[in-house]
Amino acid sequence: MDPKMEAEARTWIEACLGDAAIFSSGFMPGLRDGCVLCNLVNYLKPGLLPKPKKSARPFDMMENVSAYLRACKVLGVPDHELFQTVDLTEEKSMKAVLINIHSLGRTAQRLKDYSGPVLGAKLATANSREFNDAQKVGTYLSKIGSASEAATRSRVAASEHKVLEQNLYPVEQAELTLLQMLAQAAAVALKKWKVQKAAVEKATSEAAKKDEVAR
Repeated sequence: MDPKMEAEARTWIEACLGDAAIFSSGFMPGLRDGCVLCNLVNYLKPGLLPKPKKSARPFDMMENVSAYLRACKVLGVPDHELFQTVDLTEEKSMKAVLINIHSLGRTAQRLKDYSGPVLGAKLATANSREFNDAQKVGTYLSKIGSASEAATRSRVAASEHKVLEQNLYPVEQAELTLLQMLAQAAAVALKKWKVQKAAVEKATSEAAKKDEVAR
């Protein structure tokens, strides 16, 4: 068990309940029956629990501790920072109990109407800003203006890129055009040659047939 965590938890509970004699028999023995813890959550949130039953009977102690744990959940203590009832009543995990009390201390600082003693570091206060209608409209128009300006810059950049692309490497583009023209001329010449070749072959074939007939 962490002595520092125990001392801080002890001081906090004593300050909340205004009784320095709570733990005269020791810290954990003073918590074991659950009464101090139930009184603690009722201090943080008055009326949250009925008055605990002071008793040495195990059943009553477990009832008190179980009620305290349910109250912790209501106040907002995370599930993973709760403990099992027997961790306290049978002192099986005092570390888990201390972790829970410190978590309750942090949770208490978030309670709406709580302004009592603080356990651990004081949490930062949220700095919320409220805007009137005129400010909201101004902010909205500013966002629209920024978006419009960004769109204009984008269009200008696209136009400049297109112009640059059209004027880029004029020599290479001229050479490419010349090559395309030469390729087209070569294709036309090849087509004519094929036509002429076919005509010659046809004429030769017909002449050969006539020669055979004449023989």
